[in-house]
Amino acid sequence: MLIRVVVEQPRRERYRLRFDPDTGSFVRTPHLALLYDRGFVGCYGWIEGNGAPPQPHWDVYVCTDSDVQPGQRIDAALCGV
Repeated sequence: MLIRVVVEQPRRERYRLRFDPDTGSFVRTPHLALLYDRGFVGCYGWIEGNGAPPQPHWDVYVCTDSDVQPGQRIDAALCGV
């Protein structure tokens, strides 16, 4: 099954980003990102069309070597829940 993902936390981003629904932008927080600290290769976001933070939504991890940007929409294959 293919899904469309809105990237919230790109790979290689040391600090946690937060989505601001009022402006549609992503804001860097002072908090370190756990994915970066643990060496996760990929990005983090939510499934497009099923809500968005801070409202209910579906979070996903995407295994990728691509350097994606916050807010970028990417196609991904669903492989687990």
